[in-house]
Amino acid sequence: MSASGLLSRLLGRDADEDDSRPYSAEEIETRGSWKKKEPEEVRQLRALSIQRSTGTIASLPPTVSQGHAETSVELTHEKPAREGKQTSDLDTRNVVIDALRGLAILSVVGTHIAGQWKYTPTDFGGSLPQLTLPFLNVDAIDLVFLGTLGRPALSTLGVYLFFLLSGYLLLGLEDERKRRGTYSVRSYALRRALRILPAYYVAIAIVVVIASLIFSSAISHEYMVKWGVLHLLFLYAILEPVNGAVLHTYWYLNVEMFNYLLLPFVVALLPRLRQRLALSGLLFVLSLGVQVYIGQNGLRSVEALEAGALNLWFLSELPVVMFLFMVGGLLRMTIERLGNQKQSRWLPLVSSVLLLASLSLYALQPLFVANPFIEEILGNGQIAVIAFFASAVLGAPLLSKLLRWRLLASIGLISYSMYLLNDIIYAVAGAAGVLDLVRDWAVSGGSSLTMWIAFFAYMVGLLEVCIIVSHLSYRYVERPFLRSKTYLTAAPSTADCAKANCWS
Repeated sequence: MSASGLLSRLLGRDADEDDSRPYSAEEIETRGSWKKKEPEEVRQLRALSIQRSTGTIASLPPTVSQGHAETSVELTHEKPAREGKQTSDLDTRNVVIDALRGLAILSVVGTHIAGQWKYTPTDFGGSLPQLTLPFLNVDAIDLVFLGTLGRPALSTLGVYLFFLLSGYLLLGLEDERKRRGTYSVRSYALRRALRILPAYYVAIAIVVVIASLIFSSAISHEYMVKWGVLHLLFLYAILEPVNGAVLHTYWYLNVEMFNYLLLPFVVALLPRLRQRLALSGLLFVLSLGVQVYIGQNGLRSVEALEAGALNLWFLSELPVVMFLFMVGGLLRMTIERLGNQKQSRWLPLVSSVLLLASLSLYALQPLFVANPFIEEILGNGQIAVIAFFASAVLGAPLLSKLLRWRLLASIGLISYSMYLLNDIIYAVAGAAGVLDLVRDWAVSGGSSLTMWIAFFAYMVGLLEVCIIVSHLSYRYVERPFLRSKTYLTAAPSTADCAKANCWS
């Protein structure tokens, strides 16, 4: 029985009563809407059961902050299904984790749209006026999104956050299966296939059809066939330059496949924290060495990519990605060990310090460019994102309200479909003339305010379209296969799934 379901039964709630919000400690003590009057002994026994249940819930990871009594219930926000009515998917998931997914995908999609706005040639032949920030005299798109002023692109930070989330969720969930004796590589591979392949293959089919119909004059039929086949086999990013792709964002899945291959090895052979720390350290040193070598020898250039038999840029990213994946898993193990009250009382302070460190590192990124070695350690945003992620999962008070915003969590719920479909959506918008129409109106306005309004209108409009299309993809493609995982594979209990997001 789930944690909140147990509380609902103990508290005697009506089946049709709304329990979407968690109980506060005061409500647990004072609530008395029982169906009939009970003997004093029964009431005392019920009160004792409630107290024990509340203590159990409060100690569950991933939330470890004991300073906020309601946090533990909110993070495993799971309400029982009503008779004759299904609950929403968010009600059985970790809202904070989905909110982090929402932040990550919005940073990725927002960067793609901003890049299209800035770099697509104008139909009137002139240059597009910049979105200049007052007092700073810099282009807002360069500063916030594209990483051309000494900072990593916002999409890069979002992708790093996705890799951390992947390690945090998957390693934690598979470790739990191993402890229960239900782990098997076959079952794990089937779950990953059901999660990744259906929506991915449908998205590839959509891209091939739309590109063949709309971009047939610019892209040959033979190239589209090659593009589709290599993506179906997860080989495109290895065998082709990323910069030459029709849609270059699918490289993320090609990299993620290596994490999926790494995970069974880690779960089976490296169960201890110190073993995983050693592997993470090795991956960090390897990633640092490879990145410095690739950068100093000019192997990141487009010419080098097009001349090589393999995509060296992609291969150089593998140690970085695996390092982030392992760090996510290490954070999960650390948080599970910080479950007692004596240790967790310091977590609000620690998480706040980590949040401040992450923001400071991001703000100071341009200072690290002068030294190539320091730049590879601190200048690419990895450490800043790790600190931010750690502060979030440790329950930083300054982030708590943002990461419990259900709209952001709802976007995180459909983030995989948004990742798969956002490129083709804004490509169609450009081909249909929507981008030119909005930018022409902005230029004709002749003012900085008009340019800002046009940019935000285009950004918000495309985001809305992405959300609608991705919701349909999630509902009719992803969700049927996600739900089938429960029946086709061995899984932990419902409460464990709520904590770890089994639908990851």
